[in-house]
Amino acid sequence: MNQAGDSRQDDDAALANFLNSLIDYNPT
Repeated sequence: MNQAGDSRQDDDAALANFLNSLIDYNPT
């Protein structure tokens, strides 16, 4: 159960990093 929760949290972090990359790429 905990392992699945940690994996889901990692996915959320990866998604957040991806969105941040797009924001950083776009000056607006």
